[in-house]
Amino acid sequence: MRKWILVLVVICFVVIAAVVTARCYIVRLKQNAKNGDVAAQLILGKFYYSIKDFYTAAHWWAKAAEQGDAQAQFNLGSCYFHGEGVEQDHAKALEWSQKAAEQGHAKAQFVTGKCYMDGLGCDQDPAKAVEWYQKAADQGDVDAELDLGTCYSEGVMVPQDVAKAVDLLQKAAQQGSSKAMCNLGICYSIGNGIPRDLAKAVEWYRKAAKLGDAHAMALLGLCYENGEGVEKDPAKANEWILKAVEHGYVDEFYFLDVRNRYKDGNEVDSATAKAVKRYMKAANQGNASAQYILGVCYENGIGVKRDLAKAAEWLQKAAEQGNLNAQKELARIQEAEETAQNLAKTAEQGDAEAQFLLGECYMNGDGVEQDSAKAVEWWQKAAEQGYVYACYGLASCYDSGDGVDEDPAKATEWYRKAAEQGDAHAQYILAQRYAYGNGSEQNPAKAVEWYRKAAEQGDVWAQYKLGKCYEDGFGVEKNPVTAVEWYGMAAEQEDISMKYKAQYKLGECYEHGIGVEKNLDKAKEWYRKAKQGEAAAEQALERLEEEEE
Repeated sequence: MRKWILVLVVICFVVIAAVVTARCYIVRLKQNAKNGDVAAQLILGKFYYSIKDFYTAAHWWAKAAEQGDAQAQFNLGSCYFHGEGVEQDHAKALEWSQKAAEQGHAKAQFVTGKCYMDGLGCDQDPAKAVEWYQKAADQGDVDAELDLGTCYSEGVMVPQDVAKAVDLLQKAAQQGSSKAMCNLGICYSIGNGIPRDLAKAVEWYRKAAKLGDAHAMALLGLCYENGEGVEKDPAKANEWILKAVEHGYVDEFYFLDVRNRYKDGNEVDSATAKAVKRYMKAANQGNASAQYILGVCYENGIGVKRDLAKAAEWLQKAAEQGNLNAQKELARIQEAEETAQNLAKTAEQGDAEAQFLLGECYMNGDGVEQDSAKAVEWWQKAAEQGYVYACYGLASCYDSGDGVDEDPAKATEWYRKAAEQGDAHAQYILAQRYAYGNGSEQNPAKAVEWYRKAAEQGDVWAQYKLGKCYEDGFGVEKNPVTAVEWYGMAAEQEDISMKYKAQYKLGECYEHGIGVEKNLDKAKEWYRKAKQGEAAAEQALERLEEEEE
């Protein structure tokens, strides 16, 4: 017992001694600072700032700044920027930051550039901004490297150079900037300044996400959702997207995609439902983007019961804060209601186009309560008048059982009517139904006939499928040369859903001499193109390159 009492006494003496020593140290610092010691003034400023006595901190930094200390000048500028211990004054903030910048203070150089870029405390001057960004970036300032990279990417006061922009991002990423890592992932994702590489995009998103970057978390989630650069994994997609929301990520464009996925009444997954709750919390705290998203949720019944009145209420709150998307959505809702009313009048008079468009309104809940059965009713009226888009829409409803009992035979009948009027996608779907015996008897020859009609209109799916028919001899005499021709057409299309498959098939054809003379260089060329969206192409390319070695 006595031993523990002794230990406590010793500890008390140590603590008291430390406090006394610290007080003595502060007293000495104050005395030295009053005598004009710059180092003491700077240290005192940092001490008072750490205990949130901003007024006293600014006082001592001002003393040191007036004697020319660059760090104190930068710190004082920061006080003026944020109104800490002094009245907020962007002009004075720039004045002190620039004094520090002129002495070579890297962060001050970046801040000075930011002021000139945004017009804070001065007139906007992008040329001066870039000049200061460059000085700071040359010293390795991460923020400057990021902003200078943006200037090179967009050609702001420097010649546009996306490769240089990427180089700056890489430098910032190597210093541990999660934002740079995320942006670098985006560059790899879209092939901006570097060859497109979805796997590397995922790698950088993952690095940034592990550092807590919410945007990277969301993008990583979308990669898992779409199977881009990783195996498709809905569970991991939900996990990362929810983490992004938990880290404060509020992204209107991402949620627009969510709206499109769930506005047709599809079941909302648990992660999205949780995300909506998070957005609700942010909306109640006044976040305009969250208010806009919550309005969209109520408008479409995403994670909450559909409620147009609440939708309008949240959209109005966001709009009043200047959220442009909310303003547009409110205007769109009002316009949609007026449009639906006008369409109803014209549709009642028997106008086929109005009947089709009114059906679309009911199917999507635009300007009216969503009602698939009413959509079918109006599409039926328009389809019976031969309106091609109504024929296709009606076929889709019979195919999926949306608003009407599922009936594959009736779906095929209406797809045929749309196809006979020249609708390329209806022709492709009709070909698929003949190919697989869905809603009709299997008929390979008819499948080829309709694939050809759609392919000749430029439908990339039909071109690819027609190539397969000729390669495999399905419904037509086997003809590898013609197969290559159709694969070639599909491979040059912009639609990425099928062009990568077609490019991969061309790689196979050149590798094995199918329909063309065997040419491994051309095979590798097509595999390189295809690997951006076809995992098998990357494997084939690696195999050929290994065989060469």
